Amino acid sequence: MDARDGQAAMIAASVWTNQAGAAPKTGALPGPLRVDVAVVGAGYLGTTAALALAAGGARVAVLERGELGQGASGLNGGQVIPGLKRSPAEIEAQLGRERGGAVNRFVLRSADAVFELVARHGIECGAVRNGWIQAAASHAAWLQQRARVNEINERGGNATLLDARELQQLLGVRAGAYAGGWLNRDAGTLHPLNYLYGLARAALAAGVHLHTQSPVVGLQGQAPAWQLRLAHGPVVTAGQVLICTNAYSDDLYPGLRQSILPATSLQIASAPLAPELRAQILPQGQAVSDSRRVMNYFRIGPQGRFMIGGRGPFRAARRSDYDGLVSAMHRLFPQLRDVPVEYRWAGQVALTRDFLPHVHQPRPGLWCVLGCNGRGVALASALGTAIGEQLLGRPGTHPFEVTPLRRLPLHNLHRLYAGGLIQYFRLLDRLG
Repeated sequence: MDARDGQAAMIAASVWTNQAGAAPKTGALPGPLRVDVAVVGAGYLGTTAALALAAGGARVAVLERGELGQGASGLNGGQVIPGLKRSPAEIEAQLGRERGGAVNRFVLRSADAVFELVARHGIECGAVRNGWIQAAASHAAWLQQRARVNEINERGGNATLLDARELQQLLGVRAGAYAGGWLNRDAGTLHPLNYLYGLARAALAAGVHLHTQSPVVGLQGQAPAWQLRLAHGPVVTAGQVLICTNAYSDDLYPGLRQSILPATSLQIASAPLAPELRAQILPQGQAVSDSRRVMNYFRIGPQGRFMIGGRGPFRAARRSDYDGLVSAMHRLFPQLRDVPVEYRWAGQVALTRDFLPHVHQPRPGLWCVLGCNGRGVALASALGTAIGEQLLGRPGTHPFEVTPLRRLPLHNLHRLYAGGLIQYFRLLDRLG
């Protein structure tokens, strides 16, 4: 099976696709087009950038290889989590106090961008700002979380430390599953595909030329006359180009695909829970991730279904790969052993070497933005909006340094070394 055929099969099996509203009407670009900015990729980053550009008066085209939502923006868990995987103190140690502080301020408010876009454009996607919980897999992890809560609150966040009893009440997990946790009240959940559909509708209403089934297979020229050649023939001429294909990057620009590691994230969704189970499990509806090196994340999804996700293999997903998620669901929530699993699907996450999003300008007028490292709903929405404003000539819209595009070493072997590393981390989690 071709990788793209496999991706189509995965999205067909997604609970989001089968529980989504109608997609906006889009189609292939019918003929040549001249715009100020051409955006390659119609995920969260591409559509929010297009919205910001159109609001600033730019003429914009967004070109999507497949259909809306066939990438991570339609396949993720719908968790709106501000911040990065690393703690604020780690970010400032890595980047320096000034730049690290600016990055922390930006990412800790990234969820605001999502809920503001939902409100501004009236997007019906079940958005609820009821918090996100990180559960501690050990007492040592809980002590680290206590320090992180203090760091976040010192920087204007809204975090609360939870002991084991408080966490169990919020989650409904078996006793002793976690040592405690913390709650970020700035976070929330939504239906990720309906959110993307809403962003796309808003972009179309703003005059953006948004075209699906329009893969860009050639890029040549220079600013202010870039030429983007589509697979079915038309050419788009643009003053600037923004590539935001993230984990689904190809060889459109040399080295971009090799600059990130595409990791598979698997998810399953149960049948709708009976009322008595729904009252026991995540009764307040928060999304949850745990602190394991190879973490699980879970929430209540459409129709009161229990959903759980985790890291998958570095290849196309097979049905047997989901067995670990079923086992994790039963281990954490024994009361779900008799509840059938009705959906299984997978998507790709773009990982960077430093676990920061990357902004590149390899040539004048050509921009590449990618690498949300599993925090894409909030981060891509905030960063896409900021990048759009930057392309309008407004400096200081985001704190990320424009860095050289660098290939990961031995990228062709990434499945081997990354897969081995994941197995090592799984072992450490079990020993812990």
